[in-house]
Amino acid sequence: MTVTALSNLLTVKKKWWRLVLDNMGLDDGHCQCMVQLFSRDNTCKAGDLLSVMDNPTISLASFKAMAALFFRKRRMGAVKLDYGGEWDAKFDLVRRMNNVHCRLNHILGDQGAYRNRVAWSEWLAELNAVGWEDEKHKLNYVWFTLLEKPDFCYQQR
Repeated sequence: MTVTALSNLLTVKKKWWRLVLDNMGLDDGHCQCMVQLFSRDNTCKAGDLLSVMDNPTISLASFKAMAALFFRKRRMGAVKLDYGGEWDAKFDLVRRMNNVHCRLNHILGDQGAYRNRVAWSEWLAELNAVGWEDEKHKLNYVWFTLLEKPDFCYQQR
């Protein structure tokens, strides 16, 4: 699939139930196209699954660019990448925080960053107050949140 063909496909249809692009010969140019077109508004997404497995010429940097975008998507489905394990786990974790626990209410959409230290702290307090999640999930949510803004963990003087 060419970048132009992918661009035309994603331009015509913004919202997908499942978008499987496995073994399609995708490269970094295709990822740039996906980042650009999926970021044009909040309705551009794959609601159940986006899979780009078995595309060995996609670099880790391109996967990270896609991750940065998809970590900011509400109601984004599973994302399957060649880098597997760690990325699949992060996507599942963030997807649950976004979809079930409204993490994105504390984040500036376009920038994917917390509005300020207060918003970040409010998010952590919400995580602590979730009564029906087990401690393992809560701990993973806190871990990911701390990694997002480690500079907020230090006292400012």
